[in-house]
Amino acid sequence: MKNKINKFKLNKLTCIIAIFALPNIAIANSTMSIEERLEKLERELTETKQELKTYKALYEQNESKLLTKYDDSVPAEDIKIAAKQVTPKASSTNTSASSTSNGTAVATHSTVDGHLTLQDISRFVKEDIGFSYNGYFRTGWASSTDGSPQPYAYGSLGRFGNEYGGWYEIMFNQRLYNNNDKTVNAIVDFQGNMGLAYSDTTFNVSRDNFLFGSAYVNTTGFLPFFPGSEFWIGRNSLPHYEIQMLDWKSQVGQTAGGVGVEGIATAAGFVDFSLSREDVDLLNIDYLNPAVGPKPKQVNTNTIELRWRDIPVWENAKFSMHGKYAFANETDDVKSAQSSGDYYTLKDSYLALAMLRHDFSDGGWNEFTLQAADNSIASAFALINDSNPSYGFRGNYAGDKGGTAYRIISQGENYLSSNIIMAHALSYADGEGVFDVEKNQSDTDFWSFNSAIRPAYIWNDFNQTGVELGYFKQVNTHNNIEAQEQGYKTTLFHTLKVGKSILNSRPEIRFYSTYINSVDNEISKFKFNDNNHDQLSFGVQAEVWW
Repeated sequence: MKNKINKFKLNKLTCIIAIFALPNIAIANSTMSIEERLEKLERELTETKQELKTYKALYEQNESKLLTKYDDSVPAEDIKIAAKQVTPKASSTNTSASSTSNGTAVATHSTVDGHLTLQDISRFVKEDIGFSYNGYFRTGWASSTDGSPQPYAYGSLGRFGNEYGGWYEIMFNQRLYNNNDKTVNAIVDFQGNMGLAYSDTTFNVSRDNFLFGSAYVNTTGFLPFFPGSEFWIGRNSLPHYEIQMLDWKSQVGQTAGGVGVEGIATAAGFVDFSLSREDVDLLNIDYLNPAVGPKPKQVNTNTIELRWRDIPVWENAKFSMHGKYAFANETDDVKSAQSSGDYYTLKDSYLALAMLRHDFSDGGWNEFTLQAADNSIASAFALINDSNPSYGFRGNYAGDKGGTAYRIISQGENYLSSNIIMAHALSYADGEGVFDVEKNQSDTDFWSFNSAIRPAYIWNDFNQTGVELGYFKQVNTHNNIEAQEQGYKTTLFHTLKVGKSILNSRPEIRFYSTYINSVDNEISKFKFNDNNHDQLSFGVQAEVWW
């Protein structure tokens, strides 16, 4: 009796598996595109579901007869159990929330009783071909009461309502090997800034608007002494730490090529290590006047980074320490050029960083960072915009890069009530004897305070109304002469979005109006259109990542 019932089960399961497997085999052997394969899979899955319903109905009508034909003593309850094992009942699909690597909530689907869904098939195909891609872009329209809107001190006042470019980033990830806990992936990243002012804008391949971001091979399982870690080779860097509201990074790796290991497990936290190349063009001592002086000289520089991160401190709190050291590999020609007096002298530079992050149960978080640096990286702390701690500035090196500087940073977002959220980014920096990139002046002392605070009222998961307030002040002192710059910004906005978080939920569509006033501009000498010191702008902007 059992053999006959099992044989019946086996035949039934064989039919079901064959119905699903044959279309997949046919598609796998074709040369269709991914989109065509998915479309065909979805169409045939729908047809298969209809066939299964038919077979299921026929089976359920005769299941008792089929089973009791062999043994009239089989209890009715056993018949029901056997039927469920052979043919799963139709079930609803559970929907749950998961998070992407950037924290965005997305919907995922799973089945309870074994029926495959379109999402299951899509995930199967994605895993089968080993290809994925993700990306980011922002775009929109903006104008002002006096011509084209101009951004001012976005790295100090905040970027909301104060940025008019269209940054994009697209990353492609292709798995090359996956077997015995070993994986190899090829990853290519395209980045750039698409202009939103002219209709005929094309790709601008330069250091400010570049086309290639990264291209590297990422592996796991190939370092037996570091199990579970990732080992990569190519144009890549250790992860950045972005101060999102001010549009610069507390930790950044700008590399032309390198090698790194990430995620080395320790008794407390993880260790990351990298050796990367970041060549710079050594500029002449009169670089602010391009028509004067000799041409730039390429200098090979390398950077060593060591990070100990995610060290548990208390519940939901983690501590990290980073170290970075950059040095030049000079040729005799470069040394001779520096000795001639036509070029400034290259100096090694370090960055030390300590960071504490606390995540709250309601989804809010705070992150506090303390940094110290010398020479060229210290000079970067004094920049009003693009204040990234890099050895070179936009691929260039100039100045007598002496001095030291430190910086304290706070950023995060907090739910002040169930309907009120506030994001913030605050920074204070102080330095002595650094190089002033804006004025080509060595031995400059400075201090700066930058702030952006964005409270908002949460109407629901899809609507927020709020204001972003920004203020900054910086004072540079050279030869006992002070140069001062300060300004403030007010941005009124309403956003259409998915999720309540200000910093971690996208897509987001923003309707805004911004007033900016440059109270003093003795450092940057910036002016709005028609030599104005203020500007009223308005626009709509969309920002998405996936």
